[in-house]
Amino acid sequence: MAGIDEVLGIGNRQVKLNGDTYEVTPMGPFLLGEIVAFIKELRRKEIASNAGDMGITDLGEVTKLTSKELTEDELNSYMEQPEVARMLIWFSLRNGNKELTFAKLSKLVTIENMTEIVQAITGDQPKNVSTPVAGK
Repeated sequence: MAGIDEVLGIGNRQVKLNGDTYEVTPMGPFLLGEIVAFIKELRRKEIASNAGDMGITDLGEVTKLTSKELTEDELNSYMEQPEVARMLIWFSLRNGNKELTFAKLSKLVTIENMTEIVQAITGDQPKNVSTPVAGK
């Protein structure tokens, strides 16, 4: 049975990136809320920028489409996008690592180590993740 800290997404989980250890906020309602809000904003921008191509000319219709709740399939589809995974990592690591900037994190996270970092956040066994060395 999960403890309250785990359910709320609070706890001491760490990930090692390029030799430095960072605190990770595990997936819980707070982190999930942040990532869902990011996905909704991403979807809103996609719909608004493609409304003409979709044959939508009425602002009310755009508003209706963008305010619709995400289905589980839509959420899962967005979660597979590297941009969403990168924001999940940022939301998770920024809370316990005040010195970490988005620019620094962007240099530490690569396509090669992104999956392992997300696994550490979402509940798989925490992993020591190292960024690859150029030329190897």
